[in-house]
Amino acid sequence: GLRSSPANVLYLFEKLPTAFWNDPGARLMEARAHRFIEALHRTEPTDYDRNWPFKVEPKPYQLKVFAAARTLPYISLAPVAPGTGKTKMALDIAADKFMRGEIDCVAVVCSPKGVRRQWVLRGIPEHLTDAVKYDADWWRPTRKTPDRIMAPNGRRRRRFLTFNVEAFSSASGKAALALSMFMKSGRCLLIEDESSRIKTPDKARTKAFIGQWKRGKHVPGLASLATCRMILTGTPITQGI
Repeated sequence: GLRSSPANVLYLFEKLPTAFWNDPGARLMEARAHRFIEALHRTEPTDYDRNWPFKVEPKPYQLKVFAAARTLPYISLAPVAPGTGKTKMALDIAADKFMRGEIDCVAVVCSPKGVRRQWVLRGIPEHLTDAVKYDADWWRPTRKTPDRIMAPNGRRRRRFLTFNVEAFSSASGKAALALSMFMKSGRCLLIEDESSRIKTPDKARTKAFIGQWKRGKHVPGLASLATCRMILTGTPITQGI
């Protein structure tokens, strides 16, 4: 267990990045969150950020989040109150990663089921910068996902594929296989929208993403295939966050 100061906890975490942490009190998560918030408060947008080709002009706090998060490999926008624009902020960050050559594709896992269509039909068209050309689709178990989405293409169009989290009842199901193939096809940003849906450790869909221990050995989950990861949630209060 972790019984040290936040600074010492962070020091140990950075020195032992592959260790498995027994952290029932969430000390490590708390220390990392405080460090990120402090860095966010210190970050000021540069000319690069202010002149970036946003489709929708950002509000001051959205610009500050963009400046602080766009180069990070792991990002948490949580909790983000309804109406503050978490979809816009996530897509601006993803687009910047596209433009800087950090990623090739984005997978979005969301809930409830109908939201996967909203990302494709509304969220991406309304918020993604015109500087990024893309193809997007939502995954369906009864239909083959087009090759233009599942495989890189010569037109340099960026790829988006959305899923509903309820489809991940196991790490070996159809949705898990499709997501695995998609992430292996390039450098992928994995976005978990309403991430409280995978917070319970003993649930099948949580194990599918985060992994699990079997016979004393940790079996990685789907998230390990992603180049970058982002979680979003608009839930301000939840049990056992």
